[in-house]
Amino acid sequence: MEIVDASQILGISVSVGDGIYNWLMSSGRAQWVPALHSLGHHLTAFNEPTLVQLFRSYLSKQHWDMVVCCTPHINAPIAEALSSFKPSPPLVTLMSDFENSVDHPWMQDHRQYIICGTENAIKQTIALGHPRDRVYGTSGMIVHPSFYRPLGYPVEEGLTRLGLRPGWRTICIFFGGFAPNFLPHIVNLLLAMEVTPAFGRGGAGRMAGRARSRTVGSVSGVRRA
Repeated sequence: MEIVDASQILGISVSVGDGIYNWLMSSGRAQWVPALHSLGHHLTAFNEPTLVQLFRSYLSKQHWDMVVCCTPHINAPIAEALSSFKPSPPLVTLMSDFENSVDHPWMQDHRQYIICGTENAIKQTIALGHPRDRVYGTSGMIVHPSFYRPLGYPVEEGLTRLGLRPGWRTICIFFGGFAPNFLPHIVNLLLAMEVTPAFGRGGAGRMAGRARSRTVGSVSGVRRA
């Protein structure tokens, strides 16, 4: 198995887009995120012939039994590039979003095998005409393998170890990058429950002193305790 950063193949860095996304979220400009996604969608479509050529050149260097893509936008050019080889290796798309959208597309080609983490994503694939035998549902979104291991002690004891109250429902709010400035508003809507926000940089100050909430702060590589 070989793990490849697509930016190494394309000669561009996705970190630029991630940086803009994090800035929009942390500076209170989340309403511009759809425009950022739309820009990425149109740039990908405009450069698709070049992307196909780059992927085909890279993939021709060795034999592949399967290609697994964990990134939106680029599944169509990868599928087209793979069609050049006989036999054509299957393209498996592992979605890490709750659903597909026009400006953040995962479901781009009927030759894909798509792994969906939500029922809504499965329904979207069917509505878009993807063959049912190429669509697979899972029990949920991608999480660290430690979440599947038996605890070895009662759940109540584990919650107490984390400083949580076993009698309260706990909700974890995850953000992959910077916490948005509207995070306190989300928590205020959930004050009937104990809330544990787990987020990237810039969120701890926003949550300081909030009643019924326990702030984890800046965390990396979240794992089950």
